[in-house]
Amino acid sequence: MWTEYHMARHEVRLTLAAIIERRGAGIAFPTRTLHIPNEVRLANESHGLTDGRSGQDEGRMGRAGRNGTRERAKPRRSAERAKEGYTAALKGVQMMRIAALLTVGIVLGLGIDRAPVHAQGRTVFDGVYSEAQAARGEAAYAAHCSSCHMPSLRGFFDGGMAASIIGEGFVNNWTAGTLLDLFAKIKDTMPYEAADTVSDADKLDIMTYVLKRNAFPAGDADLALDEGALSDVLVAPKGGLPPPASGQMVRALGCLSLGPNGTFVLTRSTAPKRIKNPLASRGAALKAAATEPLADANVQLLDVFPKPTNHVGHRVEAKGLLITEPSLGINVIAFTMVAENCGS
Repeated sequence: MWTEYHMARHEVRLTLAAIIERRGAGIAFPTRTLHIPNEVRLANESHGLTDGRSGQDEGRMGRAGRNGTRERAKPRRSAERAKEGYTAALKGVQMMRIAALLTVGIVLGLGIDRAPVHAQGRTVFDGVYSEAQAARGEAAYAAHCSSCHMPSLRGFFDGGMAASIIGEGFVNNWTAGTLLDLFAKIKDTMPYEAADTVSDADKLDIMTYVLKRNAFPAGDADLALDEGALSDVLVAPKGGLPPPASGQMVRALGCLSLGPNGTFVLTRSTAPKRIKNPLASRGAALKAAATEPLADANVQLLDVFPKPTNHVGHRVEAKGLLITEPSLGINVIAFTMVAENCGS
């Protein structure tokens, strides 16, 4: 819930930023870099995992006793308990990382040049559903959704009990996401507190009805209830997304290499691409990444936790906030090994 809360805050801020930009104004972001330690010491005596290295004050040889001599560190608990503690710490740090990175403006390249928009694969303007499917979705929406989101889809604005799912705000909120992201939201949370009362097939039809009401055109075939098909369709303006700006959520795929001074770099990387979902890819999306063509970019990875030394030479995916100055980089939120070799 904490992560979802901060993701929602981030989405609101992006929507406000888009409105401000369209009015010819701008936002003054703090030029501050957030540093999160690359290592977390779990040898903490208070948690029963002391191994003589629990803090800088204790040093490497244990703590100083009352008589000035060194006390021998307590024995380490079982490897199983240590592993459980490490896993809990890793999850905690990753959640703190997502919350912090989405809250702090890490914007270093405010003067980024806006290149012309370019297409990035299949989008919601490419006729990804059929009219018949949207008609089924309209009936299912009336039965299961209209009491909260209202027949107009305007929700709160028309006296409903849920957010509006039509218009500029809704589209901006989901821009750079995939239909899999949108469907997962509907599948897991709708109807509110009764998600298991509506079938996945009906929810898919409802989503196509929402697409139609938001003026995304129909095509000749139904949208398939398939993770791969849904993850292949991007919510984007006509012609595709503009290049990402500093501070936006992006994803890059490349070969992990060692950089200077113990840093990590994606070589032969794809250009960082704007995304909505900061969590590591899985399922069909992860499988597709194994054969996705690489490119020729070099992308520095900042604050990768834990250190991915064992993955040097592997094909990996990095998601996080884009940094453009002094060089192209990603402040990493999610890091995933895709394959044990970089491939072509």
